[in-house]
Amino acid sequence: MVYLKACPRCQGDLFIERDQHERYVTCLQCGHILTTLEESTLQFRTAQWTRVAWSTAASRPCIRQLPESSSKQ
Repeated sequence: MVYLKACPRCQGDLFIERDQHERYVTCLQCGHILTTLEESTLQFRTAQWTRVAWSTAASRPCIRQLPESSSKQ
């Protein structure tokens, strides 16, 4: 998973890296490896953003205009 512009140090893009024992969240631009506290803050913010996005999408009515069909025969 990639977190865009979420690095606390440089606002770069974060990605999840794994080795045999652990997983790390690392910045692509500056190489910063998030601490446990920074990682839990990121997951909390992501959960908040997801909740807000779903509630916003659910509150908007889905209006779709179909193209008018021309009945030329």
